[in-house]
Amino acid sequence: ALAEFLECCNYIFTVIFLIEFLWKIIAFGPSRYFKDKWNQLDFFIVILSIGSIVMEKMKNKHIIPINP
Repeated sequence: ALAEFLECCNYIFTVIFLIEFLWKIIAFGPSRYFKDKWNQLDFFIVILSIGSIVMEKMKNKHIIPINP
């Protein structure tokens, strides 16, 4: 139960950060957005979160052989 809850929270926060990233890119433009260090951190977090979700789903489906 706890694992499912944490996975759901991970999805929710990833979507929130992704939406925030997209809105700021649209509002400020890429060059102005990436001048701010906090925005760079947000972008890095979004990329890592999406990558983590993708890798976890690929591992569970055995699409790519990942042996720990």
